[in-house]
Formats: sequence, structure tokens, C-alpha cells
Amino acid sequence: KICQKVDDEQMVQVFNFYRETGCRLSEPFYSDLEGVFMTIHAESAKGRRSRHIELNRANREAFLAMKSRFHIPEHAGSYKNGKKRVTTTHEIGYISKSFLAACRRAKIIGKKFHSLRHTFAVLKYLETRDIYEVSRLLGHTSVIVTEVYTKFDIRKLAYDFPSIPHKELHKRPNTFVS
Repeated sequence: KICQKVDDEQMVQVFNFYRETGCRLSEPFYSDLEGVFMTIHAESAKGRRSRHIELNRANREAFLAMKSRFHIPEHAGSYKNGKKRVTTTHEIGYISKSFLAACRRAKIIGKKFHSLRHTFAVLKYLETRDIYEVSRLLGHTSVIVTEVYTKFDIRKLAYDFPSIPHKELHKRPNTFVS
């Protein structure tokens, strides 16, 4: 619904990239492409751990387009947020604002760009039923942080996302008509 409200086809690819990789907003800009893997280096990762995300063809193209269209200038502004140093650029803000504008046009309230990461996590958990794998893919330092994605009703998710392959639930639950 959100992607239908975006005029820029490249921005649709960007949104799909984030939903399918689970990246945080700034991660692609500080990452490198190594073959079919996007490598997020420890020094730029929130959890200070390197991780490698395998990209399919469409996501590799989106990644390369993002890197060429959006750039991180050397003079990007910084501000202190608690103890962490956070760097912002106009380009990263543009992606986030484009997502919020598309949500408004789609009449979807209360969603933020980070919701794409949550969608990735929930769908990956539905597919694998392996919270440790989801935690690793998200780059969480503790599986406790990831456990929030286990609180959803798996049968409801399987019903809502019938095209997602998942363990133990291969079809929709039976419905009885009297």
C-alpha cells in the first residue's frame, strides 16, 4: 500500500531493499558490496559487530543505486546522542521523509521507517521459527532484544502472509462453516 503511493520508482526499490534486508536506515551507506554480500563493518554497526547480508539481484541493484544517488559527504554533520556519536546527512533524512510522506498518502498512521526493519524480523521469524537466526541477521547483541518478535500469533501471521514459506504451518488453518 505504501509503495503504491510513491512516485519515484527508485524509492520503491529502496523501501523494498530495507524490508527485505532488515538494515537500519544508515547501514547501507557505511557498507561495502563484496560479491553478493553487503558487509556492514563493526565500527559503523550499532552493535559493534560485523555482519554480512546476502543480496539478491534486485537488492544489489538497489544498494548500488543508493550508493550512487545518495552519498555521505566527508563534512556530514554530527551530534552527540547520549554516549553515542551519530552522523546524519541530508540523503538519509530524505529516505525517511519519503517513507513518512508515502505513509500519509496511504493513510497509514503511526509507522516510521524503522517499521520496515520490524517487518523483516517478523517475516523472517515466521519463515524460520529460529529466534537466534533472526537475532544474528538483525545484528542484535542479545537474543533478548529480538524476542519481541516472538509475541505475535504465528497462525495469524501465516494467514496474513500466505506466500511466505514457514515451518510447521504449511497451510491456513481450517475454518468450519455450520
